[in-house]
Amino acid sequence: MQETHLPTSEYDSKLEKMAARAVVDAYAAQNPQCSVDYSNCPEFQNVALYTPALSEGYINTVTRLGLREKAARANGDAKSDPFDGLTFGADDLKFINPDSKLCFYPWVLYSGGQGAKTDEKASQVNWVTDKPARDPKVVVIGDSGGFQIQQQTIPFDPQSTPRRMLGWLEATADESMILDFPTGGIATGAMVPHVERLKQSGEPIAKLAKRHGFSEGYIACLRQTEINNVFFQQNRNPKATNLLNVIQGRNEAESVFWYERVKHFSQSAHGAFEGWAFAGKHSVQLSMTLRRLIQMRDDKLLQPDQFIHFLGVSTLKVGVALTFIQRTLREHTDAHGVQLTFDSKSPVDAMSNGYQAFSGYDFSKDKWSIRTQPSNIAENEGSTRPLTTLALDWVTAAEQRLLARSSLGNLLTLGDLVASRDPTNGTRIPNALQQLLLVHHNTQALIEAFREAYTYLEPRHLIDRPSSFQALDEVVQMIFRTEAPMSLIQKLEGRSGTPLQVIEDLRNLPNQPYKTIEAAQDQLDALAYEGVFGK
Repeated sequence: MQETHLPTSEYDSKLEKMAARAVVDAYAAQNPQCSVDYSNCPEFQNVALYTPALSEGYINTVTRLGLREKAARANGDAKSDPFDGLTFGADDLKFINPDSKLCFYPWVLYSGGQGAKTDEKASQVNWVTDKPARDPKVVVIGDSGGFQIQQQTIPFDPQSTPRRMLGWLEATADESMILDFPTGGIATGAMVPHVERLKQSGEPIAKLAKRHGFSEGYIACLRQTEINNVFFQQNRNPKATNLLNVIQGRNEAESVFWYERVKHFSQSAHGAFEGWAFAGKHSVQLSMTLRRLIQMRDDKLLQPDQFIHFLGVSTLKVGVALTFIQRTLREHTDAHGVQLTFDSKSPVDAMSNGYQAFSGYDFSKDKWSIRTQPSNIAENEGSTRPLTTLALDWVTAAEQRLLARSSLGNLLTLGDLVASRDPTNGTRIPNALQQLLLVHHNTQALIEAFREAYTYLEPRHLIDRPSSFQALDEVVQMIFRTEAPMSLIQKLEGRSGTPLQVIEDLRNLPNQPYKTIEAAQDQLDALAYEGVFGK
């Protein structure tokens, strides 16, 4: 691979001159003090934080290529060094390395569903799980493997799995999900064997389902989660990691019932869980999430400096909407310093599904999105254009579009990510290093997308936001200020007009003295405004 500096007169065609200008503009748009160390970026102060879900493959490949790199340099054998000709090495591809020449991003997620599939894997230490060696700024959020159990990619043994996951989380993570059983496995049939297993163990699954009006699959998810919670609470080391109490639910009825059943794990005098995590439909139904947060406030379960995590969602609108909620919680509840986080494996998925590169951001009204384009295509073979110019034609075709930004986008060429053609079958399969570079670029490009989105948080940019959450910050604040939050949410349901018109009407509504959250029972969807949490 060839290092590419800022292009100048070496580009002769009109397209290449435009590319040169775009790269210069991309550099100028970045605050120099934030170009490497995101922990010091002002845009990431008091906002909901994206935590990229690191894959086992990425972590292990960085380690493997790093060993090859060190051996080659020790032996003076440049040809066997996978990073020969580059100005960075394997250590620079580690996001949580504060000395990386590419970027230092101290907030990541890693799942026990990958790192602790077996006892053997759980005992292995890598550059993410080596807790004592991590920089103090780094926060690793540990997922417990419930998603992989739901996907049936790892087996579940009721005796050994909770013990292995708890031990791994305590050794690895700063903030950890309890071992919940996601409700997503109900529709796929993945819960069927667990329903039968629980019945055979004496759990009254059918009786509970009939009594409370839920499916046996839902009750089985809840009961296994409760059983796992008891194990975690009784066997944990409270000083090792903070535990996040997970709330599942595909609708309001399931969500509120689940919350009422598990909240005591956050209230007990011994081994109480420190934070919260929202799963299931909470990522797409904001009203449901706000109802639970109000309950947590009223139950005195919103505490200073705790973490509240949202599983498996990472759109730009999500980052902004969760930031509005975080700032409101910090200001209007006891949860001073509360930190909301959210995750996805989108950068890895984009690489795996056709070697797609994050190439641009669209901040047009109501069209906030991230563009992806294939990187491993024949027409880019040998190209010396910077990777960051991949979406140049698309960006110049409309206003409010930006080129995706990353350190590698400025160091690599389009040709660097094109695989050599296999002479026997004509296929092009990128090698391990090319795949790593693409994932790193995608991850930092997504981080930069949120950094750009957070510039719209300022009130002066209110009219520039998509209408779906143009006034969401004021809506959320009103809900947490009013004496009757559930009544206020209820009044939002089905309202017509623009968000700003709704807000103006709400300002004139009198407070009504509901004493408990149960006083308003209607199920709520309208507050979310379609698209706020949409995928």
